[in-house]
Amino acid sequence: MELNHSQSELLHDIRERPDELRNLLDQSFNVPRGHHYFDDFPVWNPRFKESSGADLVGVFMKGHLAACAGLRVCDVATLNK
Repeated sequence: MELNHSQSELLHDIRERPDELRNLLDQSFNVPRGHHYFDDFPVWNPRFKESSGADLVGVFMKGHLAACAGLRVCDVATLNK
């Protein structure tokens, strides 16, 4: 399928549309009915304050989220033995 750029829109922060992000991830990862991707990976859920360290971008085609990407930078705690 060829991408027609006149029909697409890049949105640099898709937190404003969390339901579309949840639906796309659920379909992309074949999540069982009644469950959600964010159940196992809540760090990406834009509804939680803890996900504020994540950068989420999306591409919308004809008004619907068609693709997304995320990057999260954080400090990792380790135990020194």
